[in-house]
Amino acid sequence: TSAFTPDSRFLIFTSYRTGSPQLYEVEFPDGPIRQLTDVHGLHPYSAVLSPDGNTIYFTRKGNIESLNRQDLSIRLLYHLEGVQFGECDVSQDGNWIVTALKLGQNNGVAIAATNGDGGKVIVDFPRTIIHPQFHPLDGEWIEFAADPAPRMFRVRRDGSEPECLYEHDNDEFVVHETFLGETGDLIFTVWNKALKRMDWKSREITTIIETNAWHISPNRAGTKVLYDTNHPDRGL
Repeated sequence: TSAFTPDSRFLIFTSYRTGSPQLYEVEFPDGPIRQLTDVHGLHPYSAVLSPDGNTIYFTRKGNIESLNRQDLSIRLLYHLEGVQFGECDVSQDGNWIVTALKLGQNNGVAIAATNGDGGKVIVDFPRTIIHPQFHPLDGEWIEFAADPAPRMFRVRRDGSEPECLYEHDNDEFVVHETFLGETGDLIFTVWNKALKRMDWKSREITTIIETNAWHISPNRAGTKVLYDTNHPDRGL
């Protein structure tokens, strides 16, 4: 998810400078820093900006909440007792939030309406779930990652049609999948061997380049991919 507001004027970040994770913004590149939250239990990796940049969505314990960047008011969108919600993503129309959840040994995916109309759990899963993300062109689809392998799955926003996108075992280290900009396809790393692309409709997998790619970040057009390297770290 982008840490910049749509106008590129502000950068949103998490800091522990007060002793607990809180959200901040800075006028880029060297403007004043403004603290946005003072709450207990904020998930440090959960924040995501609304498409218009006016709202930040985040989780803390069993809450999915929204923060108005203008007056810093916080609104509860969905609460589920006893769970820990995780990372968030927002649909391209700005109407839905998706997040991973954990309740004891149980895992899942939950969604909430950004207008406050509530939410629900759409996936119950036997393994850890991370990185749920909306398809950039079709907000009816959600991709999420599971651990251990196989990693990549998708499900419709209403919880229907759950599907493993690629069957593999832990001998193949698939990681860091993300959407290839506005193409709607997925890219992922088979570390430390290759950067690959999956056609969203056919699930056909092709190799972009044989390389030691680690974290990957495409441009919005989906024409280029930036990546770093790992073991050995040879740069960008």
